Amino acid sequence: MKRFIEIDIARGITIFLVVMGHTAIPIWLNNILRDFRMPLFFLVSGYLFSSQKYLNDTRLLWINKFYALLVPYFTVGILSYFYWLILKIADPLRTEFIWYKPLVGILYGNGANGWLSLNVPLWFLVCLFCVQLLYCYSQKIIGDFNVYTQIGFYLIIGFIGYGISRFVFLPWGLDIALVALLFMYLGNKFKEYQLLNKIKPIGIVSILSLIIFGIATYINDADMNNRIYNNFFIFYTAGISGSIATLSFAKLLSKMKLPTKFFTFLGRESLIILIFHVGFAIATLKFIDKLYVVGTIHWSIYFAFGLIIPISLSFFIKKIPILNRLLNGKGKPVVTENTISQLKVS
Repeated sequence: MKRFIEIDIARGITIFLVVMGHTAIPIWLNNILRDFRMPLFFLVSGYLFSSQKYLNDTRLLWINKFYALLVPYFTVGILSYFYWLILKIADPLRTEFIWYKPLVGILYGNGANGWLSLNVPLWFLVCLFCVQLLYCYSQKIIGDFNVYTQIGFYLIIGFIGYGISRFVFLPWGLDIALVALLFMYLGNKFKEYQLLNKIKPIGIVSILSLIIFGIATYINDADMNNRIYNNFFIFYTAGISGSIATLSFAKLLSKMKLPTKFFTFLGRESLIILIFHVGFAIATLKFIDKLYVVGTIHWSIYFAFGLIIPISLSFFIKKIPILNRLLNGKGKPVVTENTISQLKVS
């Protein structure tokens, strides 16, 4: 269906901007991108979330998301650690480093304060795992309430997550997960009410969303990974309006053949790009830059390598079933109620 093409385009745009944001682009531009990048990722995840499949049996969610998110997280986390260790040992200019901190960081699951410095974007996988579980269980409780009550509930939960983050960063980004639930909910409602079909690329909603986002991002900076929200309600405003504006832009691009192919391809490869672009591609370039060319590699080269290297690895990974299962969250049959019943019988 066309809406899934648009969602893939939106995912492609988001991972495109995520890679760009992890390079030395101008600070003002990165501040704009951070206001809606991760909210859009969570909103798209909500759109793709299968309520019908999971609300009736949460065991399916636990099993399927374990293979899709946690297996790649721990696999790439360990690989990233050994690669990080190799680069540290091979660096003749290295300063002292705490060899065990990244290992603890993998268990802690937070990208802030250097705990996942070996591969910061990995925080999103465990956080998304928590968001989807929390969303499923919360919908089992409040799913029959009206939309306004549910929005109010997720606003309160989000504010609780914000309050917790003022004092402590919970393991696996649980405090971020509480904040992200509203985006997850809105994404799911976008699908339920087929709102993508109603939004015109150049219409009142699209233009108004862009204007609101411009105002919100001008007066407020945010960064979910580092728990920087500043004005919390303006953060939500920027995240929601920026996401709607991006989805509108995705609808516009869906009418163009080449952009559609490019961004849908990136959208399908978003997991591999996410887990490999910082810890491997960009880390390698930084190592070369530090030792041999001393700060002369332009950010655009980091950006290009951040896309090209993971995509190249993806072609290799997909050809080997065990790697596809461990690194791409693919290859394990989706667990259904029938397979669970068969397991019980056996």
